[in-house]
Amino acid sequence: ENGNTVITVDSRNGNPSGADHTQIGEALKFSGAHTTIRIQEGTYIVDNPIVLKHKGVTITGRGREKTIIRPKNAGKAIFKFDADYLSIENLGINAESFDGKGRGTFAVHIGKSQSYSEVLNTKISNTGASAIIGHSIRDSRLDGNIIVNSGDDGIQLRGTGLTVANSIIVGYFDEAIDLAPGDDIAVLNNHTRSG
Repeated sequence: ENGNTVITVDSRNGNPSGADHTQIGEALKFSGAHTTIRIQEGTYIVDNPIVLKHKGVTITGRGREKTIIRPKNAGKAIFKFDADYLSIENLGINAESFDGKGRGTFAVHIGKSQSYSEVLNTKISNTGASAIIGHSIRDSRLDGNIIVNSGDDGIQLRGTGLTVANSIIVGYFDEAIDLAPGDDIAVLNNHTRSG
C-alpha cells in the first residue's frame, strides 16, 4: 500500500480480522523499512520498549479508545524511535504496567538526531516521566494528541523544525510543553491545564 508493506495484528479470540499476527512484537520481527503495522481493536500488553529501528515504519491503531497499548515493564519507555520517518497514530497508550505495580517512563522516546517523527491522534496516560520526549531531533510533528497524568512534562522536545498542534495536555507534573529555543518551532491550538 503506497509502497509500504502492510502487516496486521489482532489479539482478539479467534483473530476475527484474519490478521497476520496476534502480538505487536511478532509483527515487528517481520517488519523492515517502509512497513505499516495495523493493530486491530483490543488491549495489547507489550514487552517494552518497542524499538522501531527501520526507516519509514508506521504503527496505526483503530482509535484512541479502541486500540490500547500497556507495558509489561515499569521504568522503561514504551516506544523508542531509533530511525527516521517513524510514526504512531490512532492509539491509546496507558503507561501503567499491566500488573499495576509501576509505570513506563515515556510513552514515546524519540532517539537523538532522529528526523521526521510523528505522533498523531494518540491518547497517552499515566507516564512515569514525560509522555513524549526527544532531544536534538528535526522536522517532527505531534498533532491531535491527548496527554493525561504525566509524571514530568507532557511533551519535552529539543531540536529544529518541530510542530506541536491541536493537542490537549492535562494533569502534568512540570510543564505541559517544554521546548528549548530552536529554529522553526510551531506551537498551535493546544489546550493545557495542570489540575
